Amino acid sequence: MNGAHLHLIVNHVSLFAIVIGACVLAASMILKSAELRFLATIMFVIAGVFGWIGVESGEGAADVLKALGGDSDPFIKEHAQAATFAQISGIVVAVLAIGMEVAVRKKEKWVKPLQWVLLILAIHGCTVFGRTAFLGGLIRHSEIRSNSIQ
Repeated sequence: MNGAHLHLIVNHVSLFAIVIGACVLAASMILKSAELRFLATIMFVIAGVFGWIGVESGEGAADVLKALGGDSDPFIKEHAQAATFAQISGIVVAVLAIGMEVAVRKKEKWVKPLQWVLLILAIHGCTVFGRTAFLGGLIRHSEIRSNSIQ
């Protein structure tokens, strides 16, 4: 396994974890389920941790790509900038999710507003992680590039 393998594995985990977490959080709010709310928190923490690992493993993946040659440098740079923003988004969502769980035990009146803020930020995080994944795909999948993006 090389740096590119590790990078691809962890990025897919963070993307799917934040999407699934947002869906589970929405379901928990509709069904008023503490179990689903807690599962969403776990998914958001996984997304935050794996998002951080994804950024950290990006340099190793870039080294593999540079060794292959080609014209991927502009795509790598754009993907790296988006990844930093996704990393921050994932960490914010993870920390807010943990804060929501603390509020359940200490400040119950804050739970509902925190859930709504978390849901909005999680949906935003889905778009940020999705865009980052798309930009990562452009690096090696020239078939999805359009002339307007190049």
